[in-house]
Amino acid sequence: MSYQPLLLGRGTAVTRTYSATDYLEGETADIAVNQPVKFTVVGNNLLFGGVIANTVYYVKEIIDANNFTISTTVGGPRYQLQNGQGFMLVRPIEK
Repeated sequence: MSYQPLLLGRGTAVTRTYSATDYLEGETADIAVNQPVKFTVVGNNLLFGGVIANTVYYVKEIIDANNFTISTTVGGPRYQLQNGQGFMLVRPIEK
């Protein structure tokens, strides 16, 4: 499957991940269920929570305005996260 570049100007900052619920904490206005996304960082920040750079994930659930889950496949199980805190961006990509 081929993907276009990240959609510039869209995305949300993720500041925390939770292993107990597999939730990512970040505003959900710019993402949608089944949307393919990638995680990136700005400056000296590092990815956290167990997400892997240059990997396509899919938004599995939008829990509320500030929490969501991801999967490695459309309709797949929740991606198991580790507890983490920092600053990373989740950016929608086009198929």
